[in-house]
Amino acid sequence: MKATRTIRLLAILLSLIMILPLFAACNKDKGQDQTTETTAKAEQPTTPSKPTKPSPFDPPVIEVDPNASVYSGTPDTSWFTGDKTEYTLTSADQLVGFQALRSETNTFEGVTIKLGCDMIINKGTAEEIKARGSENYAWKNLNPNHFFKGNIDGQGHTISGVYMQLTDDGYASMFGSVAGTVKMKDFNLTNSYFGAPNAAEDKEVLAGLVTQVTEEGAKLTISKVNMEITIEESGKKFNKAAGFVGYVD
Repeated sequence: MKATRTIRLLAILLSLIMILPLFAACNKDKGQDQTTETTAKAEQPTTPSKPTKPSPFDPPVIEVDPNASVYSGTPDTSWFTGDKTEYTLTSADQLVGFQALRSETNTFEGVTIKLGCDMIINKGTAEEIKARGSENYAWKNLNPNHFFKGNIDGQGHTISGVYMQLTDDGYASMFGSVAGTVKMKDFNLTNSYFGAPNAAEDKEVLAGLVTQVTEEGAKLTISKVNMEITIEESGKKFNKAAGFVGYVD
């Protein structure tokens, strides 16, 4: 019996001795495979990440042409002959001249005003323009009943440096009130300041683009217009303020 047990123990021992090298060899091979795989992965070239597409809700980057036309201080109205349906403004002086013609009750009905270049009315940022105050050229306030009935086509150009202060009549915007069928498209307005400085006065409408649309049947379409402007009011009573359109009746 003892001899049989001894033989069995020896057989088991021999089996273990034979299996252990095989087990070690398997583990060794497995470790080598893992190392090789890791090395192979590390050596693979990395694919550059694609740039993230901007969201349609991201604000546009508005830039001003370094060769933009700068207002000289004298409005130019010589371009307006009154017998055309389309005029292209090629200087800041002509743009200010357009505003001067608007203040004379010209409605420009059926006429399209195009921008032929970038234009700077006052140099600097909105903060710098605000700080200069009355030293700037002040964009003219228009009678709210002098309606604009034409079209504005900016052709992708930028207007910079509009400085406007709300006066006693209580209405202010770049293009005033509109009536009829009006289209404004494809331009930028930047570095501009619209303010209502007198806290003692009651104010009515302050806007960047259009003061009001009040006539029955009027249709105003604004497309591809981007604005980075400052609108600041301090009146004790301020009914309407907006970036694009102050009031629609």
